[in-house]
Amino acid sequence: MLRRSLPSCRRVSLSRLDRVIRKYERVIFWGNCGPVTYSDKILNIDTHLATDKREFFIRTGNAEDRPPYWLDKEEAAAWLREKEGRIVFARTKLTSHSGDGIVVCRTPDDLPDAKLYTAYIRKKAEYRIHVNTWSDNFFVQQKRKRNGASEEDYSALIRSYHHGWVYCSDNVDPVTTDMVHMAQRAVRNCGLDFGAVDLIVSKKDRLYVLEVNTAPALSAPSTKEFYVGQFNLL
Repeated sequence: MLRRSLPSCRRVSLSRLDRVIRKYERVIFWGNCGPVTYSDKILNIDTHLATDKREFFIRTGNAEDRPPYWLDKEEAAAWLREKEGRIVFARTKLTSHSGDGIVVCRTPDDLPDAKLYTAYIRKKAEYRIHVNTWSDNFFVQQKRKRNGASEEDYSALIRSYHHGWVYCSDNVDPVTTDMVHMAQRAVRNCGLDFGAVDLIVSKKDRLYVLEVNTAPALSAPSTKEFYVGQFNLL
C-alpha cells in the first residue's frame, strides 16, 4: 500500500470509481468528496459535514465544543450589542478555506447578509490536531506568525497563510488529553475516518473546535510522514 509516499491526487469521475475501488486496496478521499456508493475500501466517503461550515455547526453535536453561532443576522446583531468589544465573523462562503468569505464585524451595521455568523473567540493558542478512527495516534501542529509575512496582508483575526500565519510542528506546546479527545470526537461526529481538527484555547482556558479539515496540507515532511504511517496501519 502506501509504504513510502501518498499517491498523487487524481480527479475520478463517478463512472470510473467502481474500477478504481476494484483496482486499489484503499481509496482515500482527500478534500470535498461524496457521498458516493458505499464501499469499505473508501476512507472519508462523505465529507460534507466537515466542508460545509454551516452544516458543521448545526449538525455535528457537542455545541459546548463550538464557538457561539447564529443563522439569523438579527441574533448576531443582538449579541454584538450586549457587550462592547465583541466581534462576529460573517461567513459569506460556506465551503471556502484560508479565510476566504469571512467578513469581520464589530458593530451590527457591519453585518452583511450571510448564512452563518460565528463569535470570534480571543485565544491563547491555536492547534491543528491530526487524528483518525483506526488508531489512537495523533500529530500536533501549532499556529504561529509566518516569517516574511507582509504588514499589508497581516491579520491578527483571520489566521490564514495569506494573512501571515502558518502551522508548525516544531517546539509545539504540550496538548492535553482533553484536547485530543475533543479532536477525535469532532472527526467521529462528522462521519469521517480521519481529519485535521483546528482547535483553540481561549483566554479563559476554554477549548473550542473551529473546523475539521479533510485535505490538510502535506507540504511539511513531518505531516506527510504521519499520514503515510497511519494509512499503512490499515
